[in-house]
Amino acid sequence: MPRNPATFLRAATPGAACAGAGRHGPHRHPLSRWALRRPAAAGARNIEDLAIVPTCWICNSALRRGCCTCADSVLATGRASSSAHDKLGVSRQSTHSSRVAARFPTGRSGSRNERLIKQYRRTVAQINALEPKFETLSDDELRGMTETFRQRHAGGESLESLLPEAFAVCREASKRVMKMRHFDMQLIGGMVLNDNKIAEMRTGEGKTLTATLPVYLNALTGKGVHVVTVNDYLAQRDAEWMGRLYNFLGLSVGVNLSQMPHDQKQVAYNADITYGTNNEFGFDYLRDNMVYDPSQRVQRPLHYAIVDEVDSILIDEARTPLIISGQAENQTDLYQRMNGIPQLLERQIGEEK
Repeated sequence: MPRNPATFLRAATPGAACAGAGRHGPHRHPLSRWALRRPAAAGARNIEDLAIVPTCWICNSALRRGCCTCADSVLATGRASSSAHDKLGVSRQSTHSSRVAARFPTGRSGSRNERLIKQYRRTVAQINALEPKFETLSDDELRGMTETFRQRHAGGESLESLLPEAFAVCREASKRVMKMRHFDMQLIGGMVLNDNKIAEMRTGEGKTLTATLPVYLNALTGKGVHVVTVNDYLAQRDAEWMGRLYNFLGLSVGVNLSQMPHDQKQVAYNADITYGTNNEFGFDYLRDNMVYDPSQRVQRPLHYAIVDEVDSILIDEARTPLIISGQAENQTDLYQRMNGIPQLLERQIGEEK
């Protein structure tokens, strides 16, 4: 076996047949390697300059094209079958299954997160390509795109197929109403949120503006979108601040605050987009499950929600349970009626005597 590590690379080779007469005789060997030998030309130093020559793993002789049962097993599963090893008298440990598996790359590069970001960047390119088209539309035409998207979705088109156009429309509306344009990183953040994932963004990167993209897209269904914040101040502020953008696009915005009257809560929940705190959303859900008449409920069927400061709401505050108890009904009149029944029974018994 060559000693120079630069002259060979081990791997399982398909179709390897031994041409030498080693310890196992003239037969096909299950294990082999690819030998990288330097060509006759002097000065060859790069890996591209090396010639690939299949050699036998055991006897180090050149191999002919062919196939054997054990080699097929190694190639397909990363390990040789026990029957082939037993026939040839080769140890199972000599397969080096981990090495064999490492020699067959999957064709993918980077982590799963990097591949996902690469996919998002292709969608960003589609959104950027649509920007000149929507810049030429008037305000009324741009606002009318919301109804167009709703009709297309009602006709069976998925939100994923509407995403590039919807994001481009939302960005153009933001440019006109708020004088702020979504950057590519914010577009990626919006796609992450739309895919039910957590988007971590640094302070100042525009989390509030990023959330408008998936909020607008999912509000097209007409089933309502909840934006969950940590306190009433942020809920009121974001509803007023971003409400200008949503109202420009033809969407209604409501805010759900504590101590609000019942009728105002119903109006807030019937809006396309509802801002509120996690505690208030939770207590409204509990109260809705305690009413006797369904018309007294304030919430609609739950559809889509975006949680701001997710670490604080879903981890820190999750330790505090939401507990609610209902007031017992006053049934004093019923008790008074029941109290007269024993007296009537005693009187009847006395009359019989």
